[in-house]
Amino acid sequence: MKERNMLRIALSVLCLMASVPAYTASFDCKKAASTVEKTICRDSELSRLDEEMASAYKAALKDAVHADSIRQSQRIWLQQTRNCKFEIGKCVKMQYQVRIFTLKLGIATSPAGKLVEGRINHTATLLPNGKVLLAGGEGGDEGASSSAELYDPTSNRFSATGNLVDGRSEHFAMLLPNGKVLVTGGISRMAAGPHVAWNDIAKHEFYDPASGSFSVAQNIPDGIPVLLANGKVLFISADSAKLYDPVSGRVTSAGNPVSKRTGGFTATRLPNGKVLIAGGIGEGGIGGYFMFDSAEIYDPITNSFAATSNLAQKRSNHTASLLPGGRVLIAGGNSMGDSLDSAELYDMKSGRFSPAGNLITSRFGHSAHLLPNGKVLIVGGQGGSNSKGEYYRNTLELCDPATNIFSSAGGTSFNCYGCTATLLDNGKVLLVDNGTAELYDWTAARVGLSE
Repeated sequence: MKERNMLRIALSVLCLMASVPAYTASFDCKKAASTVEKTICRDSELSRLDEEMASAYKAALKDAVHADSIRQSQRIWLQQTRNCKFEIGKCVKMQYQVRIFTLKLGIATSPAGKLVEGRINHTATLLPNGKVLLAGGEGGDEGASSSAELYDPTSNRFSATGNLVDGRSEHFAMLLPNGKVLVTGGISRMAAGPHVAWNDIAKHEFYDPASGSFSVAQNIPDGIPVLLANGKVLFISADSAKLYDPVSGRVTSAGNPVSKRTGGFTATRLPNGKVLIAGGIGEGGIGGYFMFDSAEIYDPITNSFAATSNLAQKRSNHTASLLPGGRVLIAGGNSMGDSLDSAELYDMKSGRFSPAGNLITSRFGHSAHLLPNGKVLIVGGQGGSNSKGEYYRNTLELCDPATNIFSSAGGTSFNCYGCTATLLDNGKVLLVDNGTAELYDWTAARVGLSE
């Protein structure tokens, strides 16, 4: 009886094994040479993902509009996958899942020219002549870069311009009414023995498009800058606010903000000239910091700050997009370690926030841009949570403020975190991340691909 039961169990297992499909990689495993290739061949799930990716890539190439961009992005993806060094199986799996998702979603960009230098966490500023100034950022293991370059939409090419006075990353750049670009703040990585530290940069500088050079800017306050309607620049920091006049060079007090926000907040100039400051982080609480759900208004006429209604939830590293009619779209962000997919609208007339639907993908550290058709383009960012891991985003989505509905707008060929997106005069959007530059055409982009 015992033998018959064992035989029955063995037959059942064989039947189950026969019903499970056998997967082989899309390449010849006998010729597998790299550690990544051998890992794929040994793992049935990775082999299945490799087959699925190959099928999705073949189907995506049928899109003649973006075929070149898809081939380019495939080369970039292959290199990134080959670079998996630690927890190789987990790393390769994530690379495949992201790539399959992007291929099925559809690449919505086309290649731009070749960058002079790869960079992330840089700034991109549209100049009056239609060119784009890319400045600073991180270009590898060397730390913050001092290089800068110009993109010309007419020739679709990048060319070097003068160097920054100080290499900097995660800084701010603002076009002033006089045509110059004010570059403020940021960090610079400095070596200190066997360790590497990031130091705040105290100096600020100007870029002059006429001479193509940077120079030290004297007497500039610290803080997050906002250009006011009167041409002055409001600098907001945790303890105070200052006004800088580019014409006279004078700095005057702008009173004290209601809340001591140290970063992660947004500051949006409204049509009535006032500035909406929302969310962000402050020092203190568990872990040494806490998040705000509060918002306040700066009034340049009274030169003072006053509280307005609260956000629906605490958030930092979100985006704030000024819409026609004085509404502001607050989208995504981070809340105590978790990325958010929620959005809300601030109404300048009522001074209140209201729900505005959900993003397709939770994200923080992204960017948002109002397009000429009235929709808002959401680009890149980072998602996930502290407990589940964090992932870079290569997807694009559009928000229609008329319906509060977010929809897919395809994807980029690269994971866009620390990248920049610039709306050009020709209506296209220039996306720059590390060594890749692409153009998104919202008037012609297809949403998704059929398999």
